[in-house]
Amino acid sequence: MKLMAINCNLIISLLIFSLGAFASTKTITLKNRTYKIVTPSHQGQNKPLLVLLHGCKQSADVIIKGTGLDKEAEKRNFIILAPEQGFYSNADHCWNWFFPRQQMRHPQNEMGEIISAIDLLSSHYPIDRGRIFVAGLSAGGAMAENLTVCYPDYFTGLAVHSGITFKVAESTFEAQDVLTRQEQKDPEDLGRLAYKCARPNKKNRRFSKSIIIHGLKDERVLPLHAQLISQTHQVLVDYMDDGQRNKSNTPIVKIENIKWPLHYDITKKSLIYSNFHEEMILINELGHAWSGGLPVSRNFNPDSPSSNHLILNFFKI
Repeated sequence: MKLMAINCNLIISLLIFSLGAFASTKTITLKNRTYKIVTPSHQGQNKPLLVLLHGCKQSADVIIKGTGLDKEAEKRNFIILAPEQGFYSNADHCWNWFFPRQQMRHPQNEMGEIISAIDLLSSHYPIDRGRIFVAGLSAGGAMAENLTVCYPDYFTGLAVHSGITFKVAESTFEAQDVLTRQEQKDPEDLGRLAYKCARPNKKNRRFSKSIIIHGLKDERVLPLHAQLISQTHQVLVDYMDDGQRNKSNTPIVKIENIKWPLHYDITKKSLIYSNFHEEMILINELGHAWSGGLPVSRNFNPDSPSSNHLILNFFKI
């Protein structure tokens, strides 16, 4: 009987090991905003934090499940904080990235609430404050851009997927119009405005990595926005170098073409500055969708290259 009990315990232990551990997800509410927190089962050292921002007509659950980043959190040992936009803040659950009030550091706007949540989370979870990243899809990508530009002292890396650059729109009408408009604002002006938001905290800047991913068949947010984000960053990085627009920090540019099944070929443009590294990933045949996601909705494409791997490998998580 004793031997049988030992064998049963061994079988159960082997079964648990073969199934693998899972990250846990919990929901918290702060200042009337809901957040999903995904934590890996691994104990021990401080972990990177990924702030994950959903798109319009989505939720924190949808972006976590659609990207499958909860599984990556377990495998790569990082924590996810996924804020959720409420109906009363925006009827389509879009982040209000396009309002001037949401384009500045302020403790009571949407960015300020997310920053407060990061601070609170860091006091209760083993988070490496030197490795906080933010990623977002569409409107979430636009808000991720706002966050990193205005809080460069918080975020080490940024991932904008099918998103928009800082200050390219400053009203509801402009936000709708700018998505598919060929003529856009001057990146020189946008970069200068980005530096104006970042400037008070440039001495404590952590922001050193950016990855931009966009589908070349995106009809919701035209692919030209990927280039506009990169051009805005080029101006911003130059200002952040010495406070002047004098091209003192120009990048080394490398371009690589990568073949992928089903015609989802990748063009990867790397821009390597003295203290900043950016990758722009353009994917053939991809529409307005998270590349390599799970088929939760049309905004996640399971057949194209994995954005998860592109982003997490670039961040070295």
